[in-house]
Amino acid sequence: MGLETNIYKAFENNLKYIDNDGKEANPLDESKKGKAKVKQLAEDLSIAIKDFIVAQTFSITDLEATIQLPPGAIQTVGSPAAQTNVVPVIGNAVVKEAGAPSNQSPQASLKSKTSKVVLKKQNVAELV
Repeated sequence: MGLETNIYKAFENNLKYIDNDGKEANPLDESKKGKAKVKQLAEDLSIAIKDFIVAQTFSITDLEATIQLPPGAIQTVGSPAAQTNVVPVIGNAVVKEAGAPSNQSPQASLKSKTSKVVLKKQNVAELV
């Protein structure tokens, strides 16, 4: 189920009540106009929620990733002939905001605070 459907069902459940005869009643069952109004409200709210989330910028606070450096040559200081061949390296990058130092770089935690994570509109799942 999508966000719009979930919002519609929440309104529908909220409007249900037990009438004087002890039966469950739902005003939406009695009116096509009422159903249309709740459907439109659910659609508008789902769009507003999506737009709010897409507008946010998130920060990386906890990350662990595998890094692979490809083989190749590294130019060292000195003459152009002073190069070192590098074998492939696989390691882990760890960033923890909560004071735990990174095992890769003393600046990793600081740089993670300036990193941005956003949700692009085209990547938002269907709303209905």
